[in-house]
Amino acid sequence: MQNAGLTHLVASLLIQRGFEEQEDVLGFLNPALSAMHHSLLMKDMKEAVVRLHQAIEDEERILVYGDYDVDGTTAVAMVASYLEGVGGQVETYIPHRYEEGYGVSMEGVRFASENRFSLMITLDCGTKDFESLHDAAERGIDVIVCDHHLPEDTLPEAFAVLNPKRSDCPYPFKELSGCGVAFKLLQSLAYRMDLPESGIYEELDLVAISIGADLVDLKGENRIMASQGLRQLRKRQRPGILALMRAADIHQAPQTIRDISFTLGPRINAAGRMDHAQRVVDLLMEKSDSRASEMAREIEEMNHRRREVDEATTNEALIQLEQAPEDSFCNIVHGTDWHRGVVGIVASRMIEHRYRPSVVLSEENGVLIGSARSVDGVDIHEALEACEDLLLQFGGHTMAAGLSLELTKLDTFKERLNDAVKTQLNGTHPKPIIRCDREVH
Repeated sequence: MQNAGLTHLVASLLIQRGFEEQEDVLGFLNPALSAMHHSLLMKDMKEAVVRLHQAIEDEERILVYGDYDVDGTTAVAMVASYLEGVGGQVETYIPHRYEEGYGVSMEGVRFASENRFSLMITLDCGTKDFESLHDAAERGIDVIVCDHHLPEDTLPEAFAVLNPKRSDCPYPFKELSGCGVAFKLLQSLAYRMDLPESGIYEELDLVAISIGADLVDLKGENRIMASQGLRQLRKRQRPGILALMRAADIHQAPQTIRDISFTLGPRINAAGRMDHAQRVVDLLMEKSDSRASEMAREIEEMNHRRREVDEATTNEALIQLEQAPEDSFCNIVHGTDWHRGVVGIVASRMIEHRYRPSVVLSEENGVLIGSARSVDGVDIHEALEACEDLLLQFGGHTMAAGLSLELTKLDTFKERLNDAVKTQLNGTHPKPIIRCDREVH
């Protein structure tokens, strides 16, 4: 630290944040691509890249399948664009949020089979899709999973499962976004095909957008890829990104990850929330400026509609929240036919009004489907695990999750989740934390 050339103030701030060795400090302040871990360290990566290379050489049909959020759509656009550029026979598939739901759908597998795809790459999903991936295997489709969600004790039936959170994965950095895991696959492919590294680094603009929207930890490789991706965004915007910025009246490229979180991220998400996320994949892959402009204007209109629905649903949810017991350890509200595209946003609004983990559910035909958001000190995924027998489906991270359950089990779910959160908090209601590195006089 003494030889890093830092002022006493900056050095003390870095020490408080856990940086003590000069190498770590320099890596934090000057994120360099050379500090990235070799992609082949990831479990199953060698097998995955050999299979992918074979598919390209043999002109097999490859289906690039991804989740409908920003992390998934940026990953699909990135992988499909790159594979097309190296000769892959590629099509993309995004499941419909409301008709197919989260993850690898049975409809998606059937589409792959009926259209003679022999290889399927799933992005930002797949780790928990046991039934659909078994069906894919039965149909003779090899599946490469690229995901970052917490796995179960067992893994699905797939040709390869690339997920740094696997208990048996030696990859040193565990907090990659889904798009980040996909980038590592492309990095390995570039090595295998002896392609220039500069080509793969041009895709980091989309990785940076996924990092900003998915709120993964901005450290380690995420910090490196975010830094380089922001630089790429400032240097050159692909037609779809430039058109999206113009449609939103944004006059300069994002300068920080926060800029992405509040500008590009919500607009990319709007397509999946209000219509179909395939539209944003098409936009991100579009090469024509005029066509991209038309597509971007449509997505901007979707974002305006999303804001209106968000406001109306939030108002209804807050009325329920005001009537709920103040001594509860979590906020749980539900409504009939609330738009599922905004329930995650509304859950975050609930936290702003009453600082508790929050669940917002929409009832449709006796089934509740929704999202959970958490606060510091509560692992919402772990809390939902305590309710697993009551849920039809759930998945997610420490701070955010999706879930569904039958309406008849709602009261029991409320009690069970409240108890699980209370246990994590040791019976003390959470309070917002304002982190202060030091006092400035």
